[in-house]
Amino acid sequence: MLEPNGKKNGRKNGQNPVEEIKEVHKKGIHPILKIIILLSIVVVLIIVSVILYQKVIYKPSTETRQIPINTPIDSTKVAANDSVIFADTNKMKETIEEDIVYDEDGIIIKESEKGFYIQLGNYENQLELAKKIKELKGKKIFPTYEEVTIEKKQIFRLRIGPYKTLEKAKSIIPKLQ
Repeated sequence: MLEPNGKKNGRKNGQNPVEEIKEVHKKGIHPILKIIILLSIVVVLIIVSVILYQKVIYKPSTETRQIPINTPIDSTKVAANDSVIFADTNKMKETIEEDIVYDEDGIIIKESEKGFYIQLGNYENQLELAKKIKELKGKKIFPTYEEVTIEKKQIFRLRIGPYKTLEKAKSIIPKLQ
């Protein structure tokens, strides 16, 4: 028999021959490989974005900002009492130039440009300083202290004030005893 296109049909006696159908595999990229490529592109884009941000947008400050850090006087527990003393809340921030104007019975009054201070003592030991501050606070006297270095030793000067006049400073002395 003839096919419509004019070629001979290989069929005999009206039977349909079994034709072999071959599957043709498409040559494509495996799905896992597609995911890896996509993730690689995303990572490269992130890296490029970060580099561009650093070069174009981010402008770091040229000045160096260093804040001096002083070692704080921490809270100290007193052996005889479980209460905590916060001596560092009373620390004076600057050393004041001053002259002694009164010195009697171990009590010194110094004058500075800010007024008159009653100096209650010098302490090398922070625990002793804290005990004295607590004792004075019990008497409703709220002292301050300043940290100074004398002959390579750290000294804490305990004081109260400033008072506007020398007479006002002297009037506080009886409360201290």
